[in-house]
Amino acid sequence: MEKVTYRLGNTEVIVHSGYKTIGGNIIEVKYRDGSLIFDIGLNIGLHNQYFSWPTKKHKGIDELIKLDIAPKVEGLYTRWMKEGEEPDVDYGVDTHIRGVFISHIHLDHYGLMTQLNRNIPVYMGETGSYIMDLKIRLARNNKYNNYKEINIAKAFRNKQSIKIDDIKITPYHVDHSIPGAYSFKIETGDGLIVYTGDYRLHGQDESLTIDFIENIEGEEIDLFITEGTRVHDVEYTTENEVRAKLKWVMENIDSSVIIECSPLDIDRFLSILSSAYETGREIFMDEKYFKYIGNYYLNDEKLRSKLDKYSFKDICIGLIDRKKKRDRKNREVIEEMTSYFDHIDPRDIERGDIILGVERGIELLDKGILKPRGIAIFSNSEPFNEEGEIDFNRTINWLTKYNVPSYRIHASGHISPIELRGVIERLRPKDVLVIHSEYPELVKRMLGYE
Repeated sequence: MEKVTYRLGNTEVIVHSGYKTIGGNIIEVKYRDGSLIFDIGLNIGLHNQYFSWPTKKHKGIDELIKLDIAPKVEGLYTRWMKEGEEPDVDYGVDTHIRGVFISHIHLDHYGLMTQLNRNIPVYMGETGSYIMDLKIRLARNNKYNNYKEINIAKAFRNKQSIKIDDIKITPYHVDHSIPGAYSFKIETGDGLIVYTGDYRLHGQDESLTIDFIENIEGEEIDLFITEGTRVHDVEYTTENEVRAKLKWVMENIDSSVIIECSPLDIDRFLSILSSAYETGREIFMDEKYFKYIGNYYLNDEKLRSKLDKYSFKDICIGLIDRKKKRDRKNREVIEEMTSYFDHIDPRDIERGDIILGVERGIELLDKGILKPRGIAIFSNSEPFNEEGEIDFNRTINWLTKYNVPSYRIHASGHISPIELRGVIERLRPKDVLVIHSEYPELVKRMLGYE
């Protein structure tokens, strides 16, 4: 794990994790006596080389540091007590780290939050807060890995500045493959730093990213910290093109369509929903989609109006197995969701329509509920794993067993090289630091910086 340090007068920017790799961002901005951390991500690829749930779980931050999965950062982490049952809330009370800002709720940007020093407040946007709240409600309190006593501060909002000690932070909405994604303008006495988080200009809400660019255009940016995820073999597809391709598939097949995408990617779900609506299909949602999308619907009035445009409550049905045993947290959330939305037992399905959730689709094929004449669509935004949802090779083996071919129809959640160059030409920062990339030096040179 390579650490990068950048100095701007008395301000020190330290990329503890996320350089020369995709994901696991941890960026420290240190000024005078205090520091702020931007993202506290888990490098999923490194983690999965050693651990897999539920057979092999890590034993806390000390083991993650020992295996070089997490960086050693003074004052950032908790200490575990009672053999990993409880975080020590008195440990690290004198830390110099004043807060952690989360850009968005993907594991590679928040996944080490369970290991965080409980004396450090966590800041995130309103949408991210209710997604995080649901994740915490559903999370198992595993040893060495739980959210007990996490200090979540009041949610911030777009363009509303926060001042912590002598550092001013202004969040800006950006478009990404999850709602509630933010970039940050960070001001110290030495100058202006911008951290983009993950962003793009080809989604359904590209206006969010454009607004961010317009708001900082013309300012004297000393350091622009940007993602550079996509470098080689880049496919440029917009979300509108994804929607058209999904509709084409649904128009040209008369049997079941199994679709896998992130339950957090509302842009993609809207593409699926509109295609189903226009082709007269119903959507049977596996529990993970039912819980998250239902929660979006109940909590976000703007999103609710978008979903209602395509008769969300009429054509989307929760695929709930009444006989399935659940822990108390999952049972409570399912009961809450089913009080608002229709749901059925999977045994009641008579025709395929759309099954949202490939693992559930395979289960229905195995039980003979679905007939093996349909297709599967992988529509995750990235070929790499931001949320750790499925084992792709295992899934392909099962689809092959049931003679179900698959398509990949997706648009990336990350900015393309040409789009990134256009952003830099508009903003003209003094210097650029490329992270969330396997080729940061290449990207920096492409942008005209040495």
